[in-house]
Amino acid sequence: MSEVASSEQENSVLSPPSGFKLRYTLEGHSDIITQIAWSADGKKLASASKDHTIQLWNTETGELISVLEGHTDTVLGIAWSPDGEVLASVSADDTIKIWNTNTGNLRSAIENEDSNAIAWHPSGKMFASRNTHYHNDKEIQFWDVQTEKKIEDLREKLEIFSRKIEVTSSKIANPFNKNIFLSIEKDITINSGNIGIIGVNSRSNIGIIRGSYRSNIFIHNIFNSKNFSYKRQSFGELLDELLEHKRLGNLVWDSSGQMLALLNQNLTSISLYKINTVQQKHLEQLKKLQQLEQEWNKILSTLAEIQNKESIEAQMAELRELHAELAEINELELVASYITQTFPESINLENSKFLAIAWSPDSQMLASAILDGTIMLWDTATGSLTRILEGHADAVTDVSFSFDGKFLVSKSLDNSVRLWNCKTWETVAVIHESTSGKWLSSVAFNPKLPILATLGEKDTMIHIWELNFPTLSTVPSVSSSVHYANAKVVLVGDSGVGKSGLGLVLSGEYFQPTESTHGRRVWTFDKQGIVESSQAETRETMLWDLAGQPGYRLIHQLHLNEVAVALIIFDTRSETDPFAGVRHWDRALTQAQRLQSSSTSSFKKFLVAARGDRGGIGVSQKRIDTWVKELGFDGYFETSAKEGWKIPELVDAIRKAINWKALPSVSSTKLFQQIKDFLIAEKKAERLLSTVDDLYRAFLKSENASTETEKLRSQFNICIGRVESRDLIRRISFGNYVLL
Repeated sequence: MSEVASSEQENSVLSPPSGFKLRYTLEGHSDIITQIAWSADGKKLASASKDHTIQLWNTETGELISVLEGHTDTVLGIAWSPDGEVLASVSADDTIKIWNTNTGNLRSAIENEDSNAIAWHPSGKMFASRNTHYHNDKEIQFWDVQTEKKIEDLREKLEIFSRKIEVTSSKIANPFNKNIFLSIEKDITINSGNIGIIGVNSRSNIGIIRGSYRSNIFIHNIFNSKNFSYKRQSFGELLDELLEHKRLGNLVWDSSGQMLALLNQNLTSISLYKINTVQQKHLEQLKKLQQLEQEWNKILSTLAEIQNKESIEAQMAELRELHAELAEINELELVASYITQTFPESINLENSKFLAIAWSPDSQMLASAILDGTIMLWDTATGSLTRILEGHADAVTDVSFSFDGKFLVSKSLDNSVRLWNCKTWETVAVIHESTSGKWLSSVAFNPKLPILATLGEKDTMIHIWELNFPTLSTVPSVSSSVHYANAKVVLVGDSGVGKSGLGLVLSGEYFQPTESTHGRRVWTFDKQGIVESSQAETRETMLWDLAGQPGYRLIHQLHLNEVAVALIIFDTRSETDPFAGVRHWDRALTQAQRLQSSSTSSFKKFLVAARGDRGGIGVSQKRIDTWVKELGFDGYFETSAKEGWKIPELVDAIRKAINWKALPSVSSTKLFQQIKDFLIAEKKAERLLSTVDDLYRAFLKSENASTETEKLRSQFNICIGRVESRDLIRRISFGNYVLL
């Protein structure tokens, strides 16, 4: 295991940090603890383990209440009922068990293959389990607490009702046309379900294309998706093993029960189901029939003879029958059916993996633990990434908010627990807690009190900490902190249109003739410090020059993610089609934007004519204006990098176009920032290829470098991953090389 930063004080159980007091150490499991969970009143704690048992603890006295025995394999997940009377558990033995927490007795056992997470709805009426293999196209299964049976899924009836409404609407709109109808005849599955049910009638050319397990239309471009790869940290084969055996899963309701967050099986996306719109959607569906009734009655009263009358009357009768049935749907069936029917909002992650998620108490924020050692915070209203927290030197395995939302705690495979102040987003305490490296270590804040539960001694015992929130709110950061944000500006266009020369002068360099190259260049466009909400932040804008040769277009299109501003450069003196590359790059930028998370903010784009000094502009202004309007450009500039024409105006436009409020801020340590600045400087010095060892030795010799320790090396390695995640460098899978 790697360790915490050398510049930070290593607190432990024997020497806790300021504001921490160890209340109890809970011991009893004979194997690794897989999860800890507080009861809703905060008086009890449950711990699940690989030893097949669950232990219930009285955290007011530190006493073991009972041991729940009955599972025959690792207990993967546990969830308390809101009243604390019942506990549900899911195990690798393919069962869900329901326990009476007062007596410790097993209430019932449910055979349910391939579940690995469980979550109790705050209403107490139902709980959800997550399936590692889709059962009847469903990743989430809902259970009625009272009957302890699966809640009936009315998805098929809801879909039939929706389709029949559509068909009948078409008939009523044209009551004399017998050929308007829709049939769903067969299922076609292509490439593991990227395109799902297709129903087409050849006579009417009416059809439906929908997702393989959702009733929405969507397109997934496989060719442009990045192949995900990750470098395993010190826990070796752990992640591979857990993924292979389907033992990783997170399913979490927010405190109101209005939103459900699901960490998907591939660990690269989070699905957000918003329940508060379910009732409204259901009522809208039912109102459609009333509208049809009114339209049909109007037709009957105005037309003496209707050729298609009998067919429409029969259709309306079926709809009335379905309507009567669906109008009686209960709350649990409604929620369960619409969640399985609706394609959720998605939060996607490139270049790493989610390992755990946690809601803030007010449900406005979702915190995620990331494989690359960071914590990412998401705005749940917009799905946008708002902040990245750096400081851990290995994968973050769990996160939890305090009951008042003032603090966030994180656990990492670097053998540390970090406490973050949610106002400043700085680390105010670090505790050394060893992990086993054989499971994703858990951590949990009490839902009512300033009490924290952590795992120690390689995940085999529990420490209960009493925290002094007033003290922790005023203590300084445990290490020098920096806050920054990055904006990405790309120059794209065909080869030889003048991108590189323009990039030089935009970044403040002197103009010089450049040769066409298939590589990519990155310059610092702007760097400035600002103070916002009493906190200093550095804002840095990087300028990317991407090669335009046809043979390298597809490669460089992979770098069109997270773009704040795009400059599409074209050659006004082209004798064939000066705008040939403009449409291609505009389409590539749009496609890259579409493939990213729904959280991605829109970018600004400018059409730029370069090399205006070479005989002027060879395209009419009217034609240029047409392209600007048709493709939705935010501005047009005629420039000359050599003569400096319109360069100041373009620089000013780029600065104004960057929406910094839509870009995530990063809270990091000064050490992390020094390492990242060094790596970027090495890249700018055009050092093309180096081993990690050589880079590390060069860093130790650099100005202001820290004293060499084993801990420093782990920090250096994690920073390489962070710079790689920004696409500035690339680690190669052989020889421990880094491509700069």
